[in-house]
Amino acid sequence: MRLCEHASKELFSLAGIPVPPGVAVRPGERVRPPFAPPWYLKSQVAAGGRGKAGGIARIEDPDELEAAAMRLFGLAIGGERPPFLRLEPAADVAREMYLSVAVSRSRRAVALTAGRQGGVDVEDGSSDMLVQHVRLPQGPAPHQVRAAFFHLGLPAGLWGDFSALAGNLFAVLADRGLLLAEINPLVLTAQGMLLALDGKAEVDDNAAALIPAEARVRDAGHLDPVERAARDRGLALVKLPGFVGLLANGAGLAMATMDRLNFAGFPAANFLDVGGAADEAGLDAALSILFRDPAVRVVLINLYGGILSCEKVALALARVLGGREPEKPIIARLAGNGAEKGLAALGTLGLSGLRVVPDMDAAMAELAETLPKGDPVPRPGRGDQASDAARAVVLSESPSPRPPAVPGQGGPAPLLPPHVGEPGPDGAMRPMRIMVQGITGKTARLHARLMAEYGGLHAGKVVCGVTPFRGGQDVDGVPVYDGVRRALAGHEVDVSVIFVPAAHAPDAILEAADAGVPRVVCITEGIPQLAMLEALSALRDSPTLLIGPNTPGIIVPGRFK
Repeated sequence: MRLCEHASKELFSLAGIPVPPGVAVRPGERVRPPFAPPWYLKSQVAAGGRGKAGGIARIEDPDELEAAAMRLFGLAIGGERPPFLRLEPAADVAREMYLSVAVSRSRRAVALTAGRQGGVDVEDGSSDMLVQHVRLPQGPAPHQVRAAFFHLGLPAGLWGDFSALAGNLFAVLADRGLLLAEINPLVLTAQGMLLALDGKAEVDDNAAALIPAEARVRDAGHLDPVERAARDRGLALVKLPGFVGLLANGAGLAMATMDRLNFAGFPAANFLDVGGAADEAGLDAALSILFRDPAVRVVLINLYGGILSCEKVALALARVLGGREPEKPIIARLAGNGAEKGLAALGTLGLSGLRVVPDMDAAMAELAETLPKGDPVPRPGRGDQASDAARAVVLSESPSPRPPAVPGQGGPAPLLPPHVGEPGPDGAMRPMRIMVQGITGKTARLHARLMAEYGGLHAGKVVCGVTPFRGGQDVDGVPVYDGVRRALAGHEVDVSVIFVPAAHAPDAILEAADAGVPRVVCITEGIPQLAMLEALSALRDSPTLLIGPNTPGIIVPGRFK
Protein backbone atom coordinates (compact mmCIF):
# COMPACT_ATOMS: atom_id res chain seq x y z
CA MET A 1 0.00 0.00 0.00
CA ARG A 2 1.45 3.36 -1.04
CA LEU A 3 0.80 6.13 1.46
CA CYS A 4 -0.07 9.66 0.46
CA GLU A 5 2.31 12.50 1.25
CA HIS A 6 0.40 13.56 4.37
CA ALA A 7 0.43 10.08 5.94
CA SER A 8 4.08 9.58 4.92
CA LYS A 9 5.13 12.85 6.55
CA GLU A 10 3.25 12.03 9.73
CA LEU A 11 5.09 8.71 9.84
CA PHE A 12 8.44 10.40 9.17
CA SER A 13 7.81 12.99 11.86
CA LEU A 14 7.16 10.28 14.45
CA ALA A 15 10.51 8.74 13.44
CA GLY A 16 12.39 11.97 14.11
CA ILE A 17 12.74 13.05 10.47
CA PRO A 18 12.29 16.85 10.07
CA VAL A 19 9.18 17.70 8.01
CA PRO A 20 7.28 20.96 7.54
CA PRO A 21 4.21 21.43 9.76
CA GLY A 22 1.00 20.68 7.93
CA VAL A 23 -2.75 20.21 8.31
CA ALA A 24 -5.28 18.14 6.37
CA VAL A 25 -8.00 20.01 4.48
CA ARG A 26 -11.15 18.04 3.69
CA PRO A 27 -14.03 18.96 1.35
CA GLY A 28 -16.26 21.68 2.77
CA GLU A 29 -13.99 22.19 5.76
CA ARG A 30 -12.78 25.62 6.89
CA VAL A 31 -9.28 25.56 8.36
CA ARG A 32 -7.26 28.05 10.35
CA PRO A 33 -3.68 26.95 9.95
CA PRO A 34 -1.36 27.64 12.88
CA PHE A 35 1.30 29.06 10.55
CA ALA A 36 1.44 32.22 8.49
CA PRO A 37 1.29 32.38 4.67
CA PRO A 38 2.61 31.94 2.09
CA TRP A 39 1.36 28.35 1.96
CA TYR A 40 1.39 25.39 -0.38
CA LEU A 41 -1.82 23.41 -0.85
CA LYS A 42 -1.15 19.91 -2.18
CA SER A 43 -3.44 17.28 -3.67
CA GLN A 44 -3.17 14.00 -1.74
CA VAL A 45 -3.25 11.31 -4.42
CA ALA A 46 -1.12 8.24 -4.95
CA ALA A 47 -0.21 9.18 -8.52
CA GLY A 48 3.10 10.90 -9.16
CA GLY A 49 3.76 14.11 -11.05
CA ARG A 50 1.36 16.29 -9.04
CA GLY A 51 3.35 19.43 -9.74
CA LYS A 52 3.27 18.98 -13.50
CA ALA A 53 -0.45 18.17 -13.37
CA GLY A 54 -1.30 21.32 -11.42
CA GLY A 55 -1.96 19.50 -8.16
CA ILE A 56 0.08 21.92 -6.03
CA ALA A 57 -0.99 25.53 -5.51
CA ARG A 58 0.96 28.35 -3.87
CA ILE A 59 -1.24 30.63 -1.77
CA GLU A 60 -0.06 34.10 -0.82
CA ASP A 61 -3.29 35.36 0.76
CA PRO A 62 -5.66 33.41 3.10
CA ASP A 63 -8.59 34.65 1.00
CA GLU A 64 -7.28 32.52 -1.88
CA LEU A 65 -7.46 29.26 0.09
CA GLU A 66 -11.11 28.33 -0.50
CA ALA A 67 -10.98 28.83 -4.29
CA ALA A 68 -7.69 26.94 -4.56
CA ALA A 69 -9.10 24.04 -2.52
CA MET A 70 -12.20 23.81 -4.74
CA ARG A 71 -10.01 23.69 -7.84
CA LEU A 72 -7.75 20.95 -6.46
CA PHE A 73 -10.67 18.83 -5.21
CA GLY A 74 -12.07 18.89 -8.75
CA LEU A 75 -8.75 18.06 -10.43
CA ALA A 76 -8.20 14.39 -11.31
CA ILE A 77 -4.55 13.33 -11.41
CA GLY A 78 -3.92 9.97 -13.01
CA GLY A 79 -7.69 9.54 -13.01
CA GLU A 80 -7.88 10.03 -9.23
CA ARG A 81 -9.46 12.91 -7.33
CA PRO A 82 -8.00 13.67 -3.90
CA PRO A 83 -10.02 12.71 -0.80
CA PHE A 84 -8.25 15.53 1.06
CA LEU A 85 -5.47 18.12 0.67
CA ARG A 86 -2.41 19.03 2.72
CA LEU A 87 -1.68 22.66 3.63
CA GLU A 88 1.78 23.60 4.83
CA PRO A 89 3.94 26.74 5.02
CA ALA A 90 6.25 27.56 2.15
CA ALA A 91 9.90 26.74 2.85
CA ASP A 92 12.81 28.97 1.90
CA VAL A 93 14.65 26.42 -0.24
CA ALA A 94 18.32 26.85 -1.10
CA ARG A 95 18.82 23.42 -2.68
CA GLU A 96 16.90 20.22 -3.51
CA MET A 97 18.23 16.65 -3.24
CA TYR A 98 16.95 13.07 -3.10
CA LEU A 99 17.26 10.41 -0.37
CA SER A 100 15.55 7.05 0.04
CA VAL A 101 15.81 3.64 1.63
CA ALA A 102 14.04 0.88 -0.29
CA VAL A 103 13.67 -2.88 -0.40
CA SER A 104 14.89 -3.85 -3.87
CA ARG A 105 13.82 -7.33 -4.98
CA SER A 106 15.91 -7.11 -8.15
CA ARG A 107 19.03 -6.32 -6.13
CA ARG A 108 18.11 -8.75 -3.32
CA ALA A 109 19.06 -5.97 -0.92
CA VAL A 110 17.97 -2.83 0.86
CA ALA A 111 19.23 0.16 -1.12
CA LEU A 112 20.28 3.51 0.36
CA THR A 113 19.98 5.98 -2.53
CA ALA A 114 21.20 9.57 -2.60
CA GLY A 115 20.76 11.96 -5.53
CA ARG A 116 22.24 15.44 -6.03
CA GLN A 117 18.98 16.72 -7.48
CA GLY A 118 15.42 16.33 -6.25
CA GLY A 119 11.88 16.93 -7.34
CA VAL A 120 10.19 15.77 -10.52
CA ASP A 121 13.48 15.40 -12.41
CA VAL A 122 14.28 12.34 -10.33
CA GLU A 123 11.10 10.64 -11.58
CA ASP A 124 12.34 11.22 -15.13
CA GLY A 125 15.60 9.42 -14.31
CA SER A 126 17.66 12.52 -15.09
CA SER A 127 19.65 12.69 -11.84
CA ASP A 128 22.83 10.81 -11.08
CA MET A 129 22.42 8.74 -7.96
CA LEU A 130 24.59 6.84 -5.54
CA VAL A 131 23.07 3.49 -4.61
CA GLN A 132 24.56 1.47 -1.75
CA HIS A 133 23.45 -1.92 -0.51
CA VAL A 134 22.74 -1.91 3.20
CA ARG A 135 23.80 -4.80 5.40
CA LEU A 136 20.99 -6.38 7.35
CA PRO A 137 19.84 -6.21 10.03
CA GLN A 138 22.34 -3.54 11.11
CA GLY A 139 21.29 -0.83 8.66
CA PRO A 140 23.52 1.70 6.91
CA ALA A 141 27.11 1.55 8.10
CA PRO A 142 28.78 4.86 9.06
CA HIS A 143 30.94 4.77 5.95
CA GLN A 144 27.85 4.36 3.77
CA VAL A 145 26.17 7.36 5.37
CA ARG A 146 29.39 9.35 4.89
CA ALA A 147 29.52 8.30 1.23
CA ALA A 148 25.96 9.56 0.71
CA PHE A 149 26.76 12.78 2.57
CA PHE A 150 29.83 13.53 0.47
CA HIS A 151 28.00 12.53 -2.72
CA LEU A 152 25.40 15.20 -1.96
CA GLY A 153 28.11 17.78 -1.29
CA LEU A 154 26.57 19.04 1.94
CA PRO A 155 28.40 21.43 4.31
CA ALA A 156 30.49 19.68 6.96
CA GLY A 157 28.47 21.31 9.71
CA LEU A 158 25.39 19.30 8.66
CA TRP A 159 27.04 15.89 9.11
CA GLY A 160 25.39 15.19 12.47
CA ASP A 161 21.91 16.14 11.23
CA PHE A 162 22.29 14.13 8.02
CA SER A 163 23.62 11.06 9.85
CA ALA A 164 20.64 11.10 12.24
CA LEU A 165 18.20 11.61 9.37
CA ALA A 166 19.61 8.67 7.36
CA GLY A 167 19.51 6.42 10.42
CA ASN A 168 15.92 7.40 11.18
CA LEU A 169 14.90 6.80 7.57
CA PHE A 170 16.18 3.22 7.75
CA ALA A 171 14.58 2.75 11.19
CA VAL A 172 11.13 3.77 9.95
CA LEU A 173 11.48 1.33 7.04
CA ALA A 174 12.44 -1.54 9.35
CA ASP A 175 10.13 -0.75 12.29
CA ARG A 176 7.00 0.13 10.32
CA GLY A 177 7.08 -2.65 7.73
CA LEU A 178 7.83 -0.40 4.75
CA LEU A 179 9.13 -1.29 1.31
CA LEU A 180 10.05 2.32 0.53
CA ALA A 181 10.84 5.41 2.59
CA GLU A 182 11.59 8.23 0.17
CA ILE A 183 12.29 11.96 0.62
CA ASN A 184 11.95 13.75 -2.68
CA PRO A 185 12.98 16.44 -2.39
CA LEU A 186 15.18 16.58 0.68
CA VAL A 187 15.91 20.29 0.88
CA LEU A 188 18.57 22.45 2.43
CA THR A 189 16.81 25.62 3.56
CA ALA A 190 18.24 29.11 3.44
CA GLN A 191 18.50 28.84 7.22
CA GLY A 192 20.86 25.86 6.86
CA MET A 193 18.41 23.12 7.91
CA LEU A 194 17.62 19.77 6.29
CA LEU A 195 13.90 19.27 5.68
CA ALA A 196 11.81 16.49 4.06
CA LEU A 197 9.79 18.76 1.79
CA ASP A 198 7.95 15.82 0.23
CA GLY A 199 7.69 12.23 1.39
CA LYS A 200 6.57 8.88 0.08
CA ALA A 201 6.19 5.61 1.94
CA GLU A 202 5.05 2.23 0.68
CA VAL A 203 3.87 -0.40 3.16
CA ASP A 204 4.52 -4.14 2.80
CA ASP A 205 1.05 -5.60 3.40
CA ASN A 206 2.60 -8.81 4.72
CA ALA A 207 4.59 -6.87 7.31
CA ALA A 208 1.61 -4.69 8.22
CA ALA A 209 -0.44 -7.79 9.00
CA LEU A 210 2.13 -8.78 11.65
CA ILE A 211 2.29 -5.37 13.35
CA PRO A 212 -0.08 -4.83 16.34
CA ALA A 213 -3.29 -3.16 15.17
CA GLU A 214 -2.74 0.01 17.20
CA ALA A 215 0.69 0.55 15.57
CA ARG A 216 -0.30 -0.12 11.96
CA VAL A 217 -0.12 2.57 9.33
CA ARG A 218 -3.56 3.25 7.90
CA ASP A 219 -4.11 5.33 4.79
CA ALA A 220 -6.77 3.87 2.50
CA GLY A 221 -8.19 7.25 1.52
CA HIS A 222 -6.79 7.10 -2.03
CA LEU A 223 -8.02 3.57 -2.72
CA ASP A 224 -10.83 2.71 -5.12
CA PRO A 225 -13.97 1.83 -3.07
CA VAL A 226 -13.70 -1.78 -4.25
CA GLU A 227 -10.03 -1.94 -3.21
CA ARG A 228 -10.95 -0.43 0.16
CA ALA A 229 -13.66 -3.03 0.70
CA ALA A 230 -11.20 -5.82 -0.15
CA ARG A 231 -8.62 -4.44 2.28
CA ASP A 232 -11.24 -4.27 5.03
CA ARG A 233 -11.96 -7.98 4.42
CA GLY A 234 -8.28 -8.92 4.51
CA LEU A 235 -7.95 -9.52 0.74
CA ALA A 236 -5.30 -8.16 -1.62
CA LEU A 237 -7.13 -6.73 -4.62
CA VAL A 238 -5.92 -4.32 -7.30
CA LYS A 239 -8.41 -2.77 -9.69
CA LEU A 240 -7.77 -3.05 -13.42
CA PRO A 241 -9.54 -1.47 -16.43
CA GLY A 242 -11.54 -4.51 -17.54
CA PHE A 243 -14.85 -6.29 -16.99
CA VAL A 244 -14.00 -9.90 -15.96
CA GLY A 245 -13.77 -10.34 -12.21
CA LEU A 246 -10.85 -12.69 -11.57
CA LEU A 247 -10.45 -14.88 -8.52
CA ALA A 248 -7.35 -17.09 -8.46
CA ASN A 249 -5.02 -18.67 -5.92
CA GLY A 250 -1.35 -17.82 -6.32
CA ALA A 251 0.13 -14.69 -7.91
CA GLY A 252 1.65 -16.63 -10.80
CA LEU A 253 -1.63 -18.27 -11.76
CA ALA A 254 -3.49 -14.97 -11.39
CA MET A 255 -1.04 -13.14 -13.68
CA ALA A 256 -1.07 -15.93 -16.26
CA THR A 257 -4.88 -15.89 -16.24
CA MET A 258 -4.90 -12.11 -16.69
CA ASP A 259 -2.64 -12.48 -19.72
CA ARG A 260 -4.92 -15.12 -21.22
CA LEU A 261 -7.99 -12.96 -20.65
CA ASN A 262 -6.40 -9.87 -22.17
CA PHE A 263 -5.14 -11.72 -25.24
CA ALA A 264 -8.62 -13.19 -25.76
CA GLY A 265 -10.30 -9.79 -25.59
CA PHE A 266 -11.83 -10.25 -22.14
CA PRO A 267 -9.72 -7.94 -19.94
CA ALA A 268 -9.63 -8.49 -16.21
CA ALA A 269 -11.36 -6.04 -13.89
CA ASN A 270 -9.05 -6.88 -11.01
CA PHE A 271 -6.11 -8.82 -9.66
CA LEU A 272 -7.37 -10.87 -6.73
CA ASP A 273 -5.18 -13.61 -5.27
CA VAL A 274 -6.97 -15.43 -2.46
CA GLY A 275 -3.85 -17.53 -1.76
CA GLY A 276 -4.57 -20.06 0.95
CA ALA A 277 -7.76 -18.23 1.97
CA ALA A 278 -10.01 -20.02 -0.53
CA ASP A 279 -12.20 -21.32 2.29
CA GLU A 280 -15.84 -20.46 2.87
CA ALA A 281 -15.10 -17.10 4.54
CA GLY A 282 -12.51 -16.13 1.95
CA LEU A 283 -14.70 -17.05 -1.02
CA ASP A 284 -17.71 -15.31 0.51
CA ALA A 285 -15.69 -12.12 0.97
CA ALA A 286 -14.15 -12.27 -2.51
CA LEU A 287 -17.41 -12.98 -4.33
CA SER A 288 -19.35 -10.31 -2.46
CA ILE A 289 -16.74 -7.73 -3.46
CA LEU A 290 -16.73 -8.81 -7.10
CA PHE A 291 -20.53 -8.95 -7.27
CA ARG A 292 -20.74 -5.38 -5.98
CA ASP A 293 -18.14 -3.99 -8.37
CA PRO A 294 -20.13 -2.25 -11.13
CA ALA A 295 -17.34 -2.87 -13.66
CA VAL A 296 -17.54 -6.67 -13.26
CA ARG A 297 -19.92 -8.39 -15.69
CA VAL A 298 -18.82 -11.98 -15.13
CA VAL A 299 -16.61 -13.75 -12.56
CA LEU A 300 -13.89 -16.22 -13.55
CA ILE A 301 -12.64 -18.55 -10.82
CA ASN A 302 -9.36 -20.22 -11.74
CA LEU A 303 -7.90 -22.38 -8.98
CA TYR A 304 -5.10 -24.91 -8.96
CA GLY A 305 -5.07 -27.44 -6.16
CA GLY A 306 -1.64 -28.01 -4.69
CA ILE A 307 -1.64 -27.73 -0.94
CA LEU A 308 -5.16 -26.37 -1.39
CA SER A 309 -7.77 -29.02 -2.21
CA CYS A 310 -10.11 -28.14 -5.09
CA GLU A 311 -12.76 -30.36 -3.55
CA LYS A 312 -12.74 -28.29 -0.36
CA VAL A 313 -12.91 -25.10 -2.40
CA ALA A 314 -15.89 -26.43 -4.39
CA LEU A 315 -17.74 -27.40 -1.23
CA ALA A 316 -17.02 -24.00 0.28
CA LEU A 317 -18.33 -22.30 -2.88
CA ALA A 318 -21.46 -24.43 -2.76
CA ARG A 319 -22.08 -23.33 0.83
CA VAL A 320 -21.55 -19.67 -0.09
CA LEU A 321 -24.09 -19.88 -2.94
CA GLY A 322 -26.51 -21.81 -0.76
CA GLY A 323 -28.48 -23.15 -3.74
CA ARG A 324 -29.15 -19.61 -5.04
CA GLU A 325 -28.27 -18.32 -8.48
CA PRO A 326 -25.14 -16.12 -8.29
CA GLU A 327 -25.66 -12.37 -8.66
CA LYS A 328 -23.41 -12.43 -11.73
CA PRO A 329 -22.44 -15.35 -13.99
CA ILE A 330 -19.57 -17.47 -12.64
CA ILE A 331 -17.24 -19.57 -14.77
CA ALA A 332 -15.21 -21.98 -12.63
CA ARG A 333 -12.13 -23.89 -13.69
CA LEU A 334 -10.45 -26.21 -11.18
CA ALA A 335 -7.31 -28.29 -11.72
CA GLY A 336 -4.83 -30.22 -9.61
CA ASN A 337 -5.41 -31.74 -6.20
CA GLY A 338 -9.05 -32.76 -5.77
CA ALA A 339 -10.16 -31.16 -9.05
CA GLU A 340 -12.22 -34.11 -10.29
CA LYS A 341 -14.27 -34.32 -7.09
CA GLY A 342 -14.53 -30.53 -6.94
CA LEU A 343 -15.87 -30.23 -10.47
CA ALA A 344 -18.35 -33.02 -9.80
CA ALA A 345 -19.57 -31.25 -6.65
CA LEU A 346 -20.14 -27.99 -8.53
CA GLY A 347 -21.80 -29.80 -11.42
CA THR A 348 -24.48 -31.23 -9.14
CA LEU A 349 -25.64 -27.78 -7.96
CA GLY A 350 -27.75 -27.29 -11.08
CA LEU A 351 -27.31 -23.51 -11.19
CA SER A 352 -27.57 -21.94 -14.63
CA GLY A 353 -25.38 -19.01 -13.55
CA LEU A 354 -22.50 -21.32 -12.60
CA ARG A 355 -20.64 -22.83 -15.55
CA VAL A 356 -18.02 -25.47 -14.74
CA VAL A 357 -15.23 -25.90 -17.30
CA PRO A 358 -12.33 -28.37 -17.56
CA ASP A 359 -9.66 -26.01 -18.90
CA MET A 360 -8.90 -22.43 -19.95
CA ASP A 361 -9.88 -23.01 -23.59
CA ALA A 362 -13.36 -23.95 -22.42
CA ALA A 363 -13.36 -20.96 -20.07
CA MET A 364 -12.65 -18.61 -22.99
CA ALA A 365 -15.44 -20.24 -24.99
CA GLU A 366 -17.89 -19.74 -22.11
CA LEU A 367 -16.86 -16.10 -21.83
CA ALA A 368 -17.50 -15.64 -25.55
CA GLU A 369 -21.02 -16.99 -25.11
CA THR A 370 -21.67 -14.92 -21.99
CA LEU A 371 -20.64 -11.49 -23.24
CA PRO A 372 -19.16 -9.83 -26.32
CA LYS A 373 -15.50 -9.05 -26.64
CA GLY A 374 -14.62 -5.42 -26.18
CA ASP A 375 -12.17 -2.84 -25.03
CA PRO A 376 -11.45 -2.52 -21.31
CA VAL A 377 -13.87 -0.38 -19.32
CA PRO A 378 -12.06 2.93 -18.63
CA ARG A 379 -10.95 3.14 -15.02
CA PRO A 380 -8.58 5.45 -13.16
CA GLY A 381 -5.03 4.14 -13.12
CA ARG A 382 -2.60 4.11 -10.28
CA GLY A 383 0.66 4.14 -12.23
CA ASP A 384 3.60 1.89 -11.58
CA GLN A 385 4.05 1.47 -7.85
CA ALA A 386 7.62 0.26 -8.06
CA SER A 387 9.94 2.67 -6.29
CA ASP A 388 11.48 5.40 -8.42
CA ALA A 389 14.82 4.65 -6.79
CA ALA A 390 14.75 1.06 -8.02
CA ARG A 391 14.03 2.17 -11.61
CA ALA A 392 16.55 5.00 -11.90
CA VAL A 393 19.75 4.76 -13.92
CA VAL A 394 22.29 5.07 -11.13
CA LEU A 395 25.93 5.29 -10.23
CA SER A 396 26.91 2.86 -7.49
CA GLU A 397 29.96 2.69 -5.26
CA SER A 398 28.73 -0.63 -3.86
CA PRO A 399 29.05 -3.88 -5.82
CA SER A 400 25.85 -5.77 -6.50
CA PRO A 401 25.37 -8.84 -4.33
CA ARG A 402 27.18 -11.79 -5.82
CA PRO A 403 24.94 -14.18 -7.74
CA PRO A 404 23.79 -17.21 -5.80
CA ALA A 405 26.05 -20.22 -6.03
CA VAL A 406 24.88 -23.19 -8.06
CA PRO A 407 23.66 -26.04 -5.83
CA GLY A 408 26.16 -28.85 -5.73
CA GLN A 409 28.89 -26.78 -7.45
CA GLY A 410 30.72 -25.19 -4.57
CA GLY A 411 27.49 -23.74 -3.23
CA PRO A 412 24.55 -25.15 -1.29
CA ALA A 413 23.68 -28.83 -1.18
CA PRO A 414 22.26 -30.40 -4.36
CA LEU A 415 18.48 -30.68 -4.52
CA LEU A 416 18.52 -34.49 -4.47
CA PRO A 417 20.82 -36.33 -2.05
CA PRO A 418 22.93 -39.09 -3.61
CA HIS A 419 21.39 -42.55 -3.78
CA VAL A 420 17.88 -41.55 -2.62
CA GLY A 421 15.45 -44.11 -4.01
CA GLU A 422 18.21 -46.60 -4.73
CA PRO A 423 18.77 -49.88 -2.88
CA GLY A 424 21.53 -49.85 -0.30
CA PRO A 425 24.00 -52.65 0.57
CA ASP A 426 21.27 -54.37 2.57
CA GLY A 427 18.83 -54.12 -0.31
CA ALA A 428 16.65 -51.58 1.48
CA MET A 429 15.63 -48.40 -0.34
CA ARG A 430 17.54 -45.27 0.74
CA PRO A 431 14.76 -42.81 1.78
CA MET A 432 14.62 -39.02 1.72
CA ARG A 433 14.68 -38.29 5.45
CA ILE A 434 12.26 -35.45 6.21
CA MET A 435 11.89 -33.22 9.24
CA VAL A 436 8.78 -31.02 9.61
CA GLN A 437 9.09 -27.74 11.53
CA GLY A 438 5.76 -26.69 13.02
CA ILE A 439 4.48 -30.27 12.81
CA THR A 440 1.85 -29.86 15.52
CA GLY A 441 -0.10 -27.33 13.43
CA LYS A 442 -3.19 -28.45 11.53
CA THR A 443 -1.80 -27.89 8.02
CA ALA A 444 1.63 -29.28 8.87
CA ARG A 445 0.12 -32.40 10.39
CA LEU A 446 -2.00 -33.00 7.27
CA HIS A 447 0.95 -32.69 4.92
CA ALA A 448 3.28 -34.66 7.14
CA ARG A 449 0.79 -37.50 6.83
CA LEU A 450 0.55 -37.05 3.03
CA MET A 451 4.34 -37.02 2.73
CA ALA A 452 4.59 -40.14 4.85
CA GLU A 453 1.93 -41.94 2.78
CA TYR A 454 3.62 -41.08 -0.51
CA GLY A 455 7.04 -41.94 0.86
CA GLY A 456 5.77 -45.21 2.24
CA LEU A 457 4.95 -46.25 -1.32
CA HIS A 458 8.23 -44.90 -2.67
CA ALA A 459 11.27 -43.45 -0.93
CA GLY A 460 10.36 -40.71 1.55
CA LYS A 461 10.21 -40.88 5.32
CA VAL A 462 9.13 -38.28 7.87
CA VAL A 463 11.61 -39.02 10.65
CA CYS A 464 10.92 -36.22 13.14
CA GLY A 465 9.18 -32.92 13.77
CA VAL A 466 9.92 -29.70 15.66
CA THR A 467 7.60 -27.41 17.61
CA PRO A 468 9.02 -25.32 20.48
CA PHE A 469 7.62 -26.30 23.89
CA ARG A 470 5.97 -29.41 22.44
CA GLY A 471 8.96 -31.69 22.76
CA GLY A 472 8.23 -35.23 23.90
CA GLN A 473 4.93 -35.48 22.04
CA ASP A 474 4.36 -37.35 18.83
CA VAL A 475 2.21 -36.63 15.78
CA ASP A 476 0.87 -39.73 14.05
CA GLY A 477 3.85 -41.67 15.37
CA VAL A 478 6.43 -39.01 14.45
CA PRO A 479 8.48 -37.81 17.47
CA VAL A 480 8.37 -34.08 18.22
CA TYR A 481 11.31 -32.07 19.59
CA ASP A 482 11.62 -28.57 21.06
CA GLY A 483 14.33 -27.51 18.62
CA VAL A 484 16.14 -28.53 15.46
CA ARG A 485 19.42 -29.35 17.19
CA ARG A 486 17.62 -31.65 19.61
CA ALA A 487 15.96 -33.39 16.67
CA LEU A 488 19.25 -33.85 14.82
CA ALA A 489 20.83 -35.40 17.90
CA GLY A 490 18.60 -38.41 17.36
CA HIS A 491 17.91 -38.42 13.61
CA GLU A 492 19.67 -37.99 10.29
CA VAL A 493 17.79 -35.42 8.19
CA ASP A 494 18.10 -34.63 4.48
CA VAL A 495 15.50 -31.85 4.33
CA SER A 496 13.38 -29.76 6.68
CA VAL A 497 9.91 -28.67 5.53
CA ILE A 498 8.70 -25.54 7.30
CA PHE A 499 5.03 -24.95 8.14
CA VAL A 500 5.56 -22.06 10.56
CA PRO A 501 3.55 -18.78 10.71
CA ALA A 502 5.00 -15.89 8.72
CA ALA A 503 6.17 -13.98 11.79
CA HIS A 504 8.45 -16.86 12.81
CA ALA A 505 9.32 -18.51 9.50
CA PRO A 506 12.58 -16.60 8.81
CA ASP A 507 13.88 -17.61 12.24
CA ALA A 508 12.84 -21.22 11.59
CA ILE A 509 14.82 -21.16 8.33
CA LEU A 510 17.92 -19.86 10.11
CA GLU A 511 17.50 -22.36 12.96
CA ALA A 512 17.59 -25.24 10.48
CA ALA A 513 20.54 -23.77 8.57
CA ASP A 514 22.54 -23.04 11.74
CA ALA A 515 21.98 -26.62 12.90
CA GLY A 516 23.40 -27.94 9.60
CA VAL A 517 20.26 -29.13 7.79
CA PRO A 518 21.38 -29.36 4.14
CA ARG A 519 18.02 -28.46 2.55
CA VAL A 520 15.12 -26.30 3.74
CA VAL A 521 11.74 -26.06 2.01
CA CYS A 522 9.71 -23.14 3.40
CA ILE A 523 6.01 -23.49 2.57
CA THR A 524 4.96 -20.37 4.49
CA GLU A 525 3.45 -17.48 2.53
CA GLY A 526 3.04 -13.85 3.58
CA ILE A 527 6.56 -13.33 4.94
CA PRO A 528 7.58 -9.64 4.90
CA GLN A 529 10.17 -8.89 2.24
CA LEU A 530 12.62 -7.20 4.59
CA ALA A 531 12.54 -10.18 6.96
CA MET A 532 13.31 -12.54 4.08
CA LEU A 533 16.13 -10.30 2.86
CA GLU A 534 17.64 -10.53 6.33
CA ALA A 535 17.36 -14.32 6.24
CA LEU A 536 18.84 -14.54 2.74
CA SER A 537 21.70 -12.29 3.80
CA ALA A 538 22.45 -14.60 6.71
CA LEU A 539 22.33 -17.62 4.37
CA ARG A 540 24.66 -16.10 1.77
CA ASP A 541 27.66 -18.23 2.79
CA SER A 542 25.66 -21.14 4.17
CA PRO A 543 25.78 -24.63 2.62
CA THR A 544 22.03 -24.94 3.21
CA LEU A 545 19.88 -24.92 0.08
CA LEU A 546 16.68 -22.89 0.56
CA ILE A 547 13.58 -23.58 -1.53
CA GLY A 548 10.89 -20.95 -1.05
CA PRO A 549 9.28 -19.30 0.77
CA ASN A 550 5.71 -19.44 -0.55
CA THR A 551 6.33 -22.71 -2.37
CA PRO A 552 4.17 -25.83 -2.68
CA GLY A 553 7.30 -27.90 -2.05
CA ILE A 554 9.23 -30.52 -4.02
CA ILE A 555 8.14 -33.76 -5.62
CA VAL A 556 10.36 -36.30 -7.34
CA PRO A 557 7.82 -38.71 -8.85
CA GLY A 558 8.32 -42.25 -7.69
CA ARG A 559 10.66 -41.19 -4.89
CA PHE A 560 9.36 -38.59 -2.43
CA LYS A 561 7.38 -35.39 -1.97
